[in-house]
Amino acid sequence: MKQNIDGMNPKDIKIPKKLDDAIDIIHSLFQNDQTIRYRFVQNRHNPNVRFCLVVVDAMVNSRIINENIIRPLAESEILTPGAGLFDAVYTQTLTTIELAEAENFGDALPSLLMGDTLLFIDGCPRCVGIDTKGYSARSVSEPPGEEILKGPREGFTETILPNCSLIRRKIQTHHLKFEFSRCGKSTETQVCLCYIDNIADPKLVERMRRKIDEYDLGSMLDSNYLAEVSHLGALSPFKTVATTERPDVVAAKLLEGRVAVLVDGTPVVITAPTLFIELFQTSEDYYVNYIYASFSRLLRLVGFFLCITVPALYVSMVTFSQEMLPTKLIVSISNARQGVPFPTVLEAFALLIIFDILKETGLRGTTGIGSALGIVGSLVLGQAAVEAKFISAPIVIVIAFSGVTSILVPKLSGAILFCKYTILTATALLGIYGFSLALLAIFLHLFSLESFGVPYLAYSSVSAHRTLKDSPVRSPWTVMRRRPFFASRSNQIRKGRRHE
Repeated sequence: MKQNIDGMNPKDIKIPKKLDDAIDIIHSLFQNDQTIRYRFVQNRHNPNVRFCLVVVDAMVNSRIINENIIRPLAESEILTPGAGLFDAVYTQTLTTIELAEAENFGDALPSLLMGDTLLFIDGCPRCVGIDTKGYSARSVSEPPGEEILKGPREGFTETILPNCSLIRRKIQTHHLKFEFSRCGKSTETQVCLCYIDNIADPKLVERMRRKIDEYDLGSMLDSNYLAEVSHLGALSPFKTVATTERPDVVAAKLLEGRVAVLVDGTPVVITAPTLFIELFQTSEDYYVNYIYASFSRLLRLVGFFLCITVPALYVSMVTFSQEMLPTKLIVSISNARQGVPFPTVLEAFALLIIFDILKETGLRGTTGIGSALGIVGSLVLGQAAVEAKFISAPIVIVIAFSGVTSILVPKLSGAILFCKYTILTATALLGIYGFSLALLAIFLHLFSLESFGVPYLAYSSVSAHRTLKDSPVRSPWTVMRRRPFFASRSNQIRKGRRHE
């Protein structure tokens, strides 16, 4: 039998009627794999009725197998060989909730590798996939990096079905849909497209469904694989699809007409479409007073622009345009720079790189030690460098301010890194003109971006009375009556009056 299946697609291999032949095929498909376990069962009342259970070690719940599969199969008095044996087992003997039949190994193997039990019956050219998943999984906890002071503490895990249940608990309507598929020829990773069918635009759902179907990479270990391979903003430093590990964030986006993609093996969920202004929002904005939320959101927005412009602006003023600074300020900076052997541009680049190295050390280092190294390293290196006249004190203040403000918007960390160095490089070459041209180029790039057909800066081109209610400030819920403009046109009203 092995010679006949070598190189064949499992979908082309039919399940044979003889039990021994079916097990030989399993042996051939999983040769040298010692995690596959076999358990032969014989009916006590009719020894001619034979079964074989196939499982993957450490991925199943042994109690379910013993009590709900082996015992009923061995002790049932209604099982007799013949045409009705499969139906008798499927409908009257097995006592588990989730069953699925398969006629070829291509349909059967994915469930086996997900932790299900395959039941082969002698004389039947089909098998039964039985839900017996029992592998260990991380418990639900608040995701690091998205902690909030007020609101839900739940976070997604690496298991896709519990993640779906977390969303279902928050949106208890039959309109919430989950569509499962598999991506990656080597990994066969389970992917779930999630949306609310009476709110999401059908064109948006179909576009995301097509992106998933067209995925052609050999593996998918994280949702970012799909985002990059599908060219969802892969060539831009700005994220055109949002990612989150919080169920409440995903639920809120689904209720606004967006779609979400869950990938088995990662807690990170993709949502689309995404607008630039949304990267400055947090879930906590909707759990606190709208005045405080609006002020915090404006701080993040201002902090982002200060972070990417302050170093370059300082270099431009000190190096090229001293006449634009007050006399006392330029004298103070000149006194601080006395004895420093390096130009201001080189100081800025060196300190930015050192700050990013220290920040990366804090992130990647062991918990506690990494943070301590980052803080102590910044203080010691900065103080020692100033005292040794390697750098001036004003540039340390500027770079430290830029670094602190970058923490305000963690969702834009990649874009901040790109913009900061790009603007500084242009300024070093052309002064204030390079600064202006670099900013203009970044804004033009932002205007050119789209997220699933929705302009990235859409809120700058839609009528203000509908957009400024949640961008850049948050209005009270009593005022936000409409969903975003990209939701289904038949379900634009979220609350209250039909017209505004």
